[in-house]
Amino acid sequence: NGNDATQNTDENKGEFNINNQSVSFDGTNDKYDIPNGTTNIALTYDTSYTVIMVESRSTNQTSNYFFGQNGKTHTNQNIHLGYRLTTALTMAHWNNDQASSYVRPMEGIDISVFRFEKNSNPSHTINFNGLQVGQGRTGAALTNTGGNTVGFADNQYFQGEIREVLVFNTNLSNN
Repeated sequence: NGNDATQNTDENKGEFNINNQSVSFDGTNDKYDIPNGTTNIALTYDTSYTVIMVESRSTNQTSNYFFGQNGKTHTNQNIHLGYRLTTALTMAHWNNDQASSYVRPMEGIDISVFRFEKNSNPSHTINFNGLQVGQGRTGAALTNTGGNTVGFADNQYFQGEIREVLVFNTNLSNN
């Protein structure tokens, strides 16, 4: 579908780990852009969405975001998903954010699911390793057309390993 993550600069590529089939991000400059092969704008632009991330952190640093967006940074214009705190996830639309309740500190592989339902109340839902850990907000859809990113968000680089990223332009149900 033309929506595969790309990185044309070698020094900004994560390192592939053949043993566990993951990409390692060093927290300093590794990131991948996700072009939208159909419309050339962000996959999360003006739509409901679901992002599923399978990852393991290699640090307990704050602002360790694994999914984001290039471009503007105003309300509802810059998605950033990941660890805002060492034990809390965030699903942020820049000034329209939902934090999770407690999640475990860095330990093993984690699966996070972020679901956004456009013009709904509540609009933001976060699941962590199968449990719902956050829900709320009544947010409007993202209005920034800048492309999505993996390993970088809100001027922060992710430090850890990413095994899988799935992005859907709909809010998948819990069922």
